[in-house]
Amino acid sequence: MKQRLFLAGATGSIGQSALDILRNMSDKFQLVGFSAHRNLLIAKKIINEFKPEFAIFTHEETYKQIKREKYSDTKLLFGIKEACKIIQNENIDIVLNSIVGGAGLIITHYAVENVKRLALANKESLVIAGDIIIKKAKENECEILPVDSEHNAVFQALSGETNEKIRKIWLTASGGPFLHTKKEDFCKITLSQALKHPNWDMGSKITIDSATMMNKGLEVIEAHHLFEVGYEKIYVVIHPESVIHSMVEFVDGNFIAQLGKTDMRGPIQYSLTYPERERSVNHDFDLFEISKYHLIRPDFERFPCLLLAYKAGRSGLLSCNILNAANEAAVYLFLNKKIHFTSIPKIVSDMLEKSDLRCPTNIDEIIAIHDEIKKKAIEHGEKEYSW
Repeated sequence: MKQRLFLAGATGSIGQSALDILRNMSDKFQLVGFSAHRNLLIAKKIINEFKPEFAIFTHEETYKQIKREKYSDTKLLFGIKEACKIIQNENIDIVLNSIVGGAGLIITHYAVENVKRLALANKESLVIAGDIIIKKAKENECEILPVDSEHNAVFQALSGETNEKIRKIWLTASGGPFLHTKKEDFCKITLSQALKHPNWDMGSKITIDSATMMNKGLEVIEAHHLFEVGYEKIYVVIHPESVIHSMVEFVDGNFIAQLGKTDMRGPIQYSLTYPERERSVNHDFDLFEISKYHLIRPDFERFPCLLLAYKAGRSGLLSCNILNAANEAAVYLFLNKKIHFTSIPKIVSDMLEKSDLRCPTNIDEIIAIHDEIKKKAIEHGEKEYSW
């Protein structure tokens, strides 16, 4: 019997990679429904090719445009709450959440309450609500399979092991496009330069996060929740070649590393087929293509976002919420050419220092605080750092 799958964020880079896997494994998975935001062209192609039962649009104008067309096999719906209803009521086996940012939290929340497997690419869900999400997943016996290549690598490396055997988790980072840029030259970084990642083909938001190394900081917090280890055991190592996706160092001094191509289809497929391994749509990987591998200590002075993430993680849920919301706001301003690249960590730091909010205790409060901080951070960034 085919596994019934709901794909949240189908038109993004992760969503498109996931659809490649579904094409190759049409005998194993059925795309029951998907959500999309503004990319009407790709959404139409998905409907025509996969003929899902449901297509949900979270951007009102996009929904109005597609409603003018007739799709006999697919019901068109508007709003993220409709996606939640499908997850809740349509016997979904797997939810793959690839929505970018804090907006993906509600999907994660409904998934861990209603399905048996969540393939999670939306790291922000665990950054801003990790304690609650992990607790709910355990209560409802929902497996969370990480899609991020680093966490997927750690998950594979830990196969058959217990947390007590972990000495350190080593999350690898490419270092982004500015690994060798001098600190005094960061003020000259342009948007086009920041959007050119040396190894990975990703969406604009995560590409900027990789350039500031905030992405790795968010992944540190994600790893803390996923693998239930303290921050003192989670290390970041720069690995420019991006061949080693992450490593686990065990108490006996041995390391297990997972290697592979810089192709997200690998970890996505593993998160869907686990514990089985199936033939991949990935091309073969030639280990001899890269003759040297480098491992470099991260520079917290040049990449302060990484340090901010460690500090927020150790401070707890509220600080993580502020960190993520402020970063989303700062990246939004940078992508719209309203602030300099170097203003991103400044805005995040400012918001962490200014906050006098009480710690949220449930998902609704987390979402409300995240939205409030994001709005305030945009206003603060425009006022203090616009150029």
